[in-house]
Parts: sequence; structure tokens; C-alpha cells
Amino acid sequence: MNRLIKIQKRAIHLVKHEKYNSHTEPLFKSTNTLKLSDLYKINCCKIYYRTIIQKIHPYHANLLQTNVETHNRHTRQENDIHTARTSTKLESQTLNNKVATAWSSLPTQLKHIKHLSLKSFNKKLQNYFISSYKQDCNIQNCYSCSGTT
Repeated sequence: MNRLIKIQKRAIHLVKHEKYNSHTEPLFKSTNTLKLSDLYKINCCKIYYRTIIQKIHPYHANLLQTNVETHNRHTRQENDIHTARTSTKLESQTLNNKVATAWSSLPTQLKHIKHLSLKSFNKKLQNYFISSYKQDCNIQNCYSCSGTT
């Protein structure tokens, strides 16, 4: 994945005719393009959203249960996906854990949407991630943009 991310960053520099060491986040925002890591998160969230709107096989839906469905305690995380504790890196790389991590990183207002089509939900996710990109560099004495903001 890291290799693909580097290739994507190199491509955005070439498309926008920018220096090789310029910040890529403003470039992604100006072209309205998603980073590969965010595309991955969006697809993980769409998997869980399909379980919410009952567009996924029941076997897979049982693997992606919320905390409130697995125990009776009401907590702040009751609407997050229940994940078992993992002891190895391989266990933490399972689809259930990846989907849970992506879903829990979303803001509350996106988690509680249940009336949209999958396409509309996807568009909301894309807008959320693109709006989170920074437009300008705010690093003082930045070596790639000479401290200008």
C-alpha cells in the first residue's frame, strides 16, 4: 500500500506541475481527488453501511455487530463495531478490524445516517474526506514552500 501511495503522490505532482517535494494534500484538495488511504477507508465504511441498510448477506452482517448487540451496557461506543482483542498483527489485519477502525474514525453525524442510498452515503464520505484536507501549509519555515502560507 505504501508503494501505491508514493506513486499516487508522484502522479499528483506531475499532473499539477509542482515540485517533487511540495505538499500533496493541497494538490489533492484542489483537484478534488481522494488519497488511496481514504479510498480504502471509504470502502470499509461502505461495507458496514450495507449491513445497516440490510444489503449484505446475514452471515457477513453477523460478523459486523455493534457493541450494543453483543452486550447490554450502554456506552459512548455502543454504536461502534464490536471487535475482539487481538494479540497478533495478523489478527489485527482482518476485515472486521479494518472496517471497525474506519467506521469508528467517522464523525457521529455520518455514523447515524441510515436513510440514504449507498451511492448518496458514498458521496457524503467523499465530501467529508476531501473537506478534511488542508489547503495551505501551516508549518513554520517549511523547506518545501519556504515558510510561505
